[in-house]
Amino acid sequence: MTFKKKTFKYLTRKRCLNNNINFKKTSKKTTFKNCKKNKKLFFEKPKMSIEWAAKENIPLFPTSKKKQMVLGNTKYLLPYLNLPKQFVVLHMDPKKWSWELNKIFIDCYAWNYFNTGNVIRLITSPKLLKNEQGELRITAREICILKHKYKLNIYKYINKQHDNVYFIALKEPKRCKKLFVEKEKLYFIHKNKKIYI
Repeated sequence: MTFKKKTFKYLTRKRCLNNNINFKKTSKKTTFKNCKKNKKLFFEKPKMSIEWAAKENIPLFPTSKKKQMVLGNTKYLLPYLNLPKQFVVLHMDPKKWSWELNKIFIDCYAWNYFNTGNVIRLITSPKLLKNEQGELRITAREICILKHKYKLNIYKYINKQHDNVYFIALKEPKRCKKLFVEKEKLYFIHKNKKIYI
């Protein structure tokens, strides 16, 4: 494994100063005194901090009282795992996991067994759907089931900051052809009525 020095050229001294960054030297004694004084505050309420950080990285937070189901590549799921009151994410013992059990779980999602909202949130990227040998990864196989077995529609959230977010509608395709966003709230229209997710 090799490493290359990264200088972050964008962060010039001038740009940092223009953003109220102070470069005045602080002595070790003063720093340690401040560290001791604030140590409790730095590590206060970790659960609250984790939840706050998770919410900061999740677009279109669910607006209904029901939890939202989430599928996706493991590398993207951590924020959702930290919010069990809002999201349902598979988290089983890796030693007990099998593709057969995984398929049952996807069937449960498709039939809304967990009585969650009207969509499944999918967090993935096309480049992560296959491995180096060209075989489909687990997330890709899950999408295959939802798309072809259950014929569910998949919608990409068009947003540069969150370009890996998709939603799978649990309604029949003819009843849900398009998803909309209004003030960060996701909804679709059925019989001229907005159904918020």
